[in-house]
Formats: sequence, structure tokens, C-alpha cells
Amino acid sequence: MRHTKNEEPAIFNLQNSQFKSAYFNLVHHPLEKQGVDFWWIDWQQGGARGQNKVDPLWLLNADHFQDSELRHPGEGLILSRYAGPGSHRYPVGFSGDTVASWESLKFQPYFTSTASNIGYTWWSHDIGGHMRGTYDGELSLRWLQFGVFSPILRLHSSNNIFMGKEPWNYEQSIKLAMVKLLQLRHKLVPYLDSENYRTHAEGLPLIQPMYYGHPNDEITYHVPNEYQFGSEMVVAPITTPTDSETGLASTKVWLPKGTWYDMVTGLTYHGDRFFTTYREMTNYPVFVRAGSIIPMTKNYMSSLNQLPQEIELKLFTGEDGEYEMVEHQGEQVAKTVFQWHEKQQRLTITTLDAQDLVPVDRRYSVTLIGSEGKVERQTATEVAFQDYRITDQSEKVASLIKSRLQFAKISFEEKQSIWKMFISRNRGDLLQFLSTIENDEIRGMITELVEK
Repeated sequence: MRHTKNEEPAIFNLQNSQFKSAYFNLVHHPLEKQGVDFWWIDWQQGGARGQNKVDPLWLLNADHFQDSELRHPGEGLILSRYAGPGSHRYPVGFSGDTVASWESLKFQPYFTSTASNIGYTWWSHDIGGHMRGTYDGELSLRWLQFGVFSPILRLHSSNNIFMGKEPWNYEQSIKLAMVKLLQLRHKLVPYLDSENYRTHAEGLPLIQPMYYGHPNDEITYHVPNEYQFGSEMVVAPITTPTDSETGLASTKVWLPKGTWYDMVTGLTYHGDRFFTTYREMTNYPVFVRAGSIIPMTKNYMSSLNQLPQEIELKLFTGEDGEYEMVEHQGEQVAKTVFQWHEKQQRLTITTLDAQDLVPVDRRYSVTLIGSEGKVERQTATEVAFQDYRITDQSEKVASLIKSRLQFAKISFEEKQSIWKMFISRNRGDLLQFLSTIENDEIRGMITELVEK
């Protein structure tokens, strides 16, 4: 009590056992009883390190995690700054106070994916920017699109009533797009949880630079804003504003060999090539390989405290495929293997559930991407299709080209000329005509859809 009576400061020193006991037992544990779920360890870096002194931030990360894990097994969650190599063992990390700017957003995908190079797989960023900047709904929307396909989804801003990143702080079109994105994130929980379990069990990062999967392809070292998102997706975030003439934003993409689908439009793209992709404000470049199976919740409002009774499977057809969905409650784990047999037009479902976690009345709905077919037979272990055929994408491509021309700020005569060449169905003549267009963006937004 001497320090209290004399109003002497308590020297912060987690290497002192008495201080450490008071720090947790007298300060933090009572606050947790009042409702604090986890702690954000911020701004405690110490410059002095040596044989007898450890960086206080590193100690805070380790001690807070161990204290939480001891008292609440399986819930040792904290958020913290980077504390040097090895600190990935304890906290969810974050990239510091980002500035609300396009330059800042442009750096985040590279920063997030390469954090995996030192084991920091659960890395987060201040979605929309933490400080400074000006109101920019497009910037915030593009940042949220990247955030949905990040390890941690965390909207954040400084203590400024005008900087809030909630959807209702933006104009209607931006607001609605943000709401759909947040709903999509919740629907993706079965996929995210499966991939995060593999991070926990096997050390496989949810986000990986492209050279992880394709180390012998030189180009993968030159697409810093592109990354693998789990085992099934490739994401190329848009980090630049909309072009004034096309009304579209663009980004460079390299896809590995094979057939790929745009997750949003369902259009197919041929891999083993480098190209520029263009997207409307509410669209974003996420590509899924043919044969992939993405498990999602059917209802975005479903509780995360219990396993869902209904799972929606997005099945990207064209190749055989297999995906293992992992679910857990506490230390208990259930695994379900989905196998797609393209020639047999049949999906098999095998549940490996020793703890009876999966609801006995679970239902699966299957959405085919790239093909069409009617469900001929469905049981708890199999879904078979009939009248199966590849979807004709020509109408969808024509509609998208017409839409892009409609909103482009070029002359009506030039729009008409491009459209006439397109509907002539002569691909060679169209590409030759497009090569004469001086505006790179106008030429590129049509060429992408013709050459895909």
C-alpha cells in the first residue's frame, strides 16, 4: 500500500513476478468479469533488449495469451502489433495505423500475403484506413472487398465521428454493396474455418503469395498484390480508383494453368497467362479453379455457436474435384469430404465425424457453376444430376460488353463501331479492330472478355 499512499508510479516490468501478478489479478481479470472478451495490446514496444531484459511487447503477447488460454482453454485470442520474429505464435497481428488513401490500400495485399513468410498467417489491417484522408466511398468499398478475402475482417478508424467504416456512413449504392460483402464473409465461414484449421494443424497459411504454389513460374514473383486465398481461390484486389472514361477499375492478374471461374460473374478464364482484368464498382476479381468445391452457409444470419443444419456447395464444374470441410466445437473436430466426378455428374459426401458434431438432419444444396443440370437423386451421401451440360456463356459476355460500352464516356459512334464488330462474330477482325483503339482502358475492357 506504500505506493498507493505516496502516489508513486508502478514501474511497468513484466519480468517482476509481483508486478505481473498485480497486472493480471488486480487490473485485467476484474475487467474480464465485467465483459471484456479479449485484449488489444498496443504501443508497448521497448527499445532496450539484452541478456536480462526482454521487449515488453513480446512478453505482453506471450503472457496475455497464456493467461487467457489457461483460464479459457481454446480462447487465447489477443490483437497486437508485430513484436519481432516468433511473435506470430500468440496474437492476431495488425499492420499499424493505416492512412485512408489509395497508396496505403495498394500496399496492404502485399504486406498481408508476405506476412506468411515469417509465419504471421493471421494478419489484419485497418479496413478503410485508420486516420487522415478524406471521404471516399469507392476507396472504402475496394478496401472492404479486399478485407472480406483477408485472414481477419476488421473495420477500424480513429476516434473521429466522420471516419466510421460502417455501411450506413456511405451513399446508398456503396452501403448496399458493403452489406452484401459482410453477408458473404459470414456465408464463407465453412470455407474459412476449414482453411484456418489447416493453418492450425499443418501451418498452411490462409493467404499465400502466388510463388508458394508455383515457385518455378518467374512471373509469380512479380504480382505482389495477387495471392492464393485458401486452397481453392486466387484473389487480385483492386487497389486503384475507377478510370474516368470506362467507369471501371483494373488490376493485373496471372492465373496458373487450367480453367478458372470468376467467382462473381461465373465467366470462365483460361490460365497460364497474364492479363488485365476490369471490374465495376461492386465487382471484384476472385478466381476459382474448375473442380473446386466451396462450402458456404445457406443463411448468413446463422449462429456461429453451433454447426449449421444446411450447407450450400458452390461446385465449379469442368474437372474432377475434392474438398475436405473441417468443422469444430472446442477441441472436437468433424471432417466432411466432398468429391465431384465430372464424367459421372455425381457428387459424393463422406462424413468423418467421430464426435457426432454434424447435425443429423443436415441438408446440402448444390449450385453448379459453369454447367447446368437437374438433381436426379439426392441422399445424405450423394447428389446425382441429369440433363447435365456446359453453360453457354455467350449471352452473358454480350450483356457485359454492352453494359461496359453503355457507361463508357466515349462517343456513341465509337461504341456502335465496337458493338457491330463484336456481334459480327469474327473474333480475329474484332481483335484487329480493337488494336486500333488508342485508349488502353477502352481497348482493355473489351479485350479481356473476348480473350478470356
